[in-house]
Amino acid sequence: MDANGQIVAAIKRTNPNAKWDWYVVGGRWTGYFPLKKGAHGKLGRPGVFNNQANPNTADVARKGDIDFERARSESETKAHEYFDLWEKAFTKHGKPESWKSFLEKVNAKEMKIDEAREKFHKQPAIAEYKNSKDSLWGCPVGTFGFDREACVENARAATLIPFAIVKDGKWHEKGSMGWWGTVSDARDEIEWVTEASKAIDDLPDDTLLTIVDCHT
Repeated sequence: MDANGQIVAAIKRTNPNAKWDWYVVGGRWTGYFPLKKGAHGKLGRPGVFNNQANPNTADVARKGDIDFERARSESETKAHEYFDLWEKAFTKHGKPESWKSFLEKVNAKEMKIDEAREKFHKQPAIAEYKNSKDSLWGCPVGTFGFDREACVENARAATLIPFAIVKDGKWHEKGSMGWWGTVSDARDEIEWVTEASKAIDDLPDDTLLTIVDCHT
């Protein structure tokens, strides 16, 4: 503004490369890293629902202090439990089409997005699974598949693998996330897990890892 209080120039201070409107260490993922016995780390802040971290966990910790094997074992146990619920639905009603297959029809202009959502959710196996209080958000076909062994193996491999990683100043992500958690250009799950796992495995044990909750 000039001496008379008149606006003479406007400056846009928004980061042109911005991805998120806010972020916090921990947040909805507080307690993300399980710690080895006797190890120490730091917690950030709880998320929007005031979730609390489990004992002996951290949001900031040295790689060598994180108990990856314990986390993978817990993922394996949960994968069996989740697959039990899903298997019951598709064994009873038959194997449904994935949400990805419906999106392909939308992209091919064979149907509208609202019609795709309706038909996807009306599939008997999907409907029964989604009606369970223990079901997970998303497409169970894409999440679990129909092979228990492969499901459990993938769950172990994906343990402590986030949606995106910042390493050496570069951003690596599974896909482009938009509003309401929608993801476009998503990469193959196995491809992303392999790349992210290698990025973490290659780090020295004294590398400080931090889990960050980002909101778009």
